[in-house]
Amino acid sequence: MRRSAILSAGLLVASLIAAIGWIERNALVQRIGPRLAGESTTANNDLERAALERKYEAKFDAPRSGCAAFGSGRSPQLCIERLTPESVALGSPVALRLRWRNLSPDQLIRLRVTSAAPLGTRFRYSGPQGAITAQTFGRASAGDERITWDGKSLYCAPADAPMMCDAGNVGRFQIEALAFTGDDPFWPSWPPVHPVPTKFVVRSEALPIEFTGIPVIVRPFGGINLNRAFDGMIPPDLAGTGVTPWKLIEQAPPVYATFAYYCSDYRLPEPLQGTASLCVPKSARDLYGIKIRTEDFSVSGRPSMATGVIPARDAKAIAERAAAAFLRGKVMFDHYPEDADRARAARPRAEIVYLQQDQTNAQYLGERSWLVSVDQVARDLAQGLRSDFMTYYYRIGSDRRPCLIAAWNRTQNSGSRPARNSELSQPCI
Repeated sequence: MRRSAILSAGLLVASLIAAIGWIERNALVQRIGPRLAGESTTANNDLERAALERKYEAKFDAPRSGCAAFGSGRSPQLCIERLTPESVALGSPVALRLRWRNLSPDQLIRLRVTSAAPLGTRFRYSGPQGAITAQTFGRASAGDERITWDGKSLYCAPADAPMMCDAGNVGRFQIEALAFTGDDPFWPSWPPVHPVPTKFVVRSEALPIEFTGIPVIVRPFGGINLNRAFDGMIPPDLAGTGVTPWKLIEQAPPVYATFAYYCSDYRLPEPLQGTASLCVPKSARDLYGIKIRTEDFSVSGRPSMATGVIPARDAKAIAERAAAAFLRGKVMFDHYPEDADRARAARPRAEIVYLQQDQTNAQYLGERSWLVSVDQVARDLAQGLRSDFMTYYYRIGSDRRPCLIAAWNRTQNSGSRPARNSELSQPCI
């Protein structure tokens, strides 16, 4: 009995120790969990995207129809053949032959391309994935068509106007024919008002094709966010001046290979000069193409102000001094008075008037000139207004002379603001 009690007590102590250990480990996980969650975000996103890809591809499931048995039987049949060699240079045309039998008039055919990578990994690769022609086929029980795809274009609608978009890249891809009824699954614009469910009847795959050569590492306005990568190329002085990474991203410079990287050289736009080199490691490329994560991008370069362009901060200071002249003699201080200023003034608060200029913005116009707007009002320390709210607009070029081109009285809603795209040509007033 005594031994049993001792054993029970020992088990109880062990259980308590285990419980305390679990509590400590759980607390530790709660403390470090957010940090680890941040480190594993990419992995979690990859798992989610892989699941979405499998779910998306499941919609296309249908009986397979090969070319070997084409021509026999009464069931719907498709045969898509690649007539082009298995490996071609990126951007080369691809010749295809499409045949079909035993289709009904309401059954249409779409040709699409997907990555040849295993299902659940295709989302990692850049390149064409979607319908390769704007045209649908079918509408007859049988047919035989010769089709040429340019090896890069997809049916898309970037501005809600259906068109063919360049999405070409290196890698291995699979071309497929899909017969279906109902709504067109590849119609790229607005969905139909009265949708009809799509049902896939039969599908046929051609032999894979490989596009070789130098890859496309990024496209203008592409899906990969390059703002962060290019941020370091924009000096802090240019924040809010309209000089943004988009001015770089909208370019499409050629890609070249170094020993370990694929790179492109981007021209820095005015008011900067120089180049920024954007590179990704060659290790981002494998059998199925190129897969680039945002963290794979590296940017190098030494931006400088273009010859003859004054810094934005100088243009703002020049404009503020010029605007201050309109209240000269009407204010005691050109800044908010500190305690020492008030002591020297030795006047009631309502008589101590100061200049307030707290919204000065600069936009680069081109041709080595800035458009600077200065918001201005005179106040007294009792917060009484001593002037109208005004906004002055100056054009300031490399000669550093302030050219007032418009003035807007915000209090009376009178005066004018610069007309769009005409700031450079407006005369001084």
